[in-house]
Amino acid sequence: MQKLGHEVINPPVFSKRKIFNSVRNFKQEEPVKILLIFLIFLTAGRQPLRPCSAGSGSPFNYPSDTKETILSLLKSRDSAIKAVLKKSGDSYTEAQREKLIVLINDIMDFSAMSQTALGAYWEELNENQKNEFVSDFSNLVKRSSVKKLNIFQAVIEYKQVLLDGEKARVFTQATYERTRTNVDYELHRKNGRWLVTDFSIDDVSTAISYQKSFQRIMRKHGFSGLMERLKQKLADEGG
Repeated sequence: MQKLGHEVINPPVFSKRKIFNSVRNFKQEEPVKILLIFLIFLTAGRQPLRPCSAGSGSPFNYPSDTKETILSLLKSRDSAIKAVLKKSGDSYTEAQREKLIVLINDIMDFSAMSQTALGAYWEELNENQKNEFVSDFSNLVKRSSVKKLNIFQAVIEYKQVLLDGEKARVFTQATYERTRTNVDYELHRKNGRWLVTDFSIDDVSTAISYQKSFQRIMRKHGFSGLMERLKQKLADEGG
């Protein structure tokens, strides 16, 4: 477990063994790093949902709310990340790292995830405070996403896609170094794009795990205390 400023931020607690053998101390890492380790998988929805048939479609155009559209988006993204990793080998230029940051994180709705992470405290913030939190939170996540790039070599099996209007849930299984873990993603359609709002690892929600940590800091230190810790962590990461 690591500390953010003087306050410990607890990571998500998982019910099964660690997903990746190469990340030995996975449960001790702060939620920000945990989040990005799994950004390769993405998508979802929490309500009673209806399944639909498989197929293919454009990964960047959104003609309708279809399973084909979502799967094509995720598979295209996965292929694009792996292509950069294959070309780069074990050494990455700054331009390649910036490209990977975009590929890994472009599908995330950091505003929605921030709102879930802060829970009821979100409504107490003014617009400037909300924007500040989303900016720092997303920047920290993005920088952390390129620290363990070998994780993005995981093989993803897409089990099922369920749709309910503007929301969806994707059930996947990730395999890395012979370890398999179920990763389920929630997403919504926003401004014509499918974006991830949360994901669960062995039924443990990442956004809710952030919520427990961030709300504890908010109760003790208020918004200024939370931002002080986030900014310090971002500075430590070179932001």
